[in-house]
Amino acid sequence: MGTSISFGTYEAEKIKEPWEKHQYRDVSKAFYTQSVNRMINKLNYCVTALTSLELHECYVDPDDKHNEFEPTVPKINYLSAVTIYLNNIGKIIGGERMLTEFKVIFDKNSPSSAREYKIDNSYPIRRKKENCVDGKELHNHVIKNKKIQFRNGNFYVIKTFHKYIKEASICNRRTDVNYTNMKVTENRDELNQLLGNLALLGGSIGFVEAKGAEVLAKGVEVFCYALDIEPKIGVAERMFPIKGPVHLDKLTTYKYFKAVQGEDLEFTQIERSAKERKSVPFDETDILEKLENFGLKIKK
Repeated sequence: MGTSISFGTYEAEKIKEPWEKHQYRDVSKAFYTQSVNRMINKLNYCVTALTSLELHECYVDPDDKHNEFEPTVPKINYLSAVTIYLNNIGKIIGGERMLTEFKVIFDKNSPSSAREYKIDNSYPIRRKKENCVDGKELHNHVIKNKKIQFRNGNFYVIKTFHKYIKEASICNRRTDVNYTNMKVTENRDELNQLLGNLALLGGSIGFVEAKGAEVLAKGVEVFCYALDIEPKIGVAERMFPIKGPVHLDKLTTYKYFKAVQGEDLEFTQIERSAKERKSVPFDETDILEKLENFGLKIKK
């Protein structure tokens, strides 16, 4: 996601995300949908909530530290949860981002083969929330311009997340079930046919092929933490019906970056392949499972 601030006709310099200052960065991203209760005009409504969840694990060059392998290096992690809310007629009615920063250190007591990380309790967990612009304006930004606009002027350009949001908007408007219920149907052929019919009716929509969805059996608590759902409200009370959160199409992507200094002495992030990571093992652990292993959870 790119970030920028605009003041009228003046375009400010690009605002760098906090993770871009680090030398090395491993990124995992996944998408989720759920049905939640949301207060609108003093009335409680069931709405569809789509979330783009990103985990940025940042560290220094393990060779410079003379470590045998990277998993002994402390990491500063950033967990970004961007959520968009849609009503039952497919309109975007709001959105927000919760950014959580925390540090993990290598657990010396874990077996050498496990390479486990745990939360560093000496490092304070920092959390910051950004609210999106009002619903109608946000709807136009997201659907038409593929941008999520925040009230502080920041905006994010979205790609795959835009496809899911547009898919949910059309499904909520044109079907008799909400998007979350539709995505967890056991009949994948039936779902693909439904999406195909909607695409024909709506023109070139670009639906994401339905590869299957997975209702979270574990990791629900840490998922709620990432979205800043109050712990005093039970998860079951936030869901209607109890079919969520759902990991959309079981799709999690992994990318790896390093900071390179240019002639202007500024650092930019470039992507590197898994082969370039040398001693660093290829890690495809699910985001929520990884967060649970770290020990990141709601304090009761």
